[in-house]
Amino acid sequence: MKNFLMILTLILFVSCTERTKFGPCVGMGDDNRNPNLIYKLDGWNLAMGLIFVELIVPPIIVLANETYCPVGVKEPTK
Repeated sequence: MKNFLMILTLILFVSCTERTKFGPCVGMGDDNRNPNLIYKLDGWNLAMGLIFVELIVPPIIVLANETYCPVGVKEPTK
């Protein structure tokens, strides 16, 4: 059982989106967002956090570091 949990934890960290072609993902309370990019909630990372909620640490790491991912560049305002 212990090996199974370690494998699931490894899958969590491998399958999470850490960066996109526009830049790195940011956490829920992260103020380091680039103002020129559009950020959206990453459903895959959120799902991985919910699946592994019983392990406590992996969901906290995902929510703190990889919740919102940049999906595009904002249009310049006129």
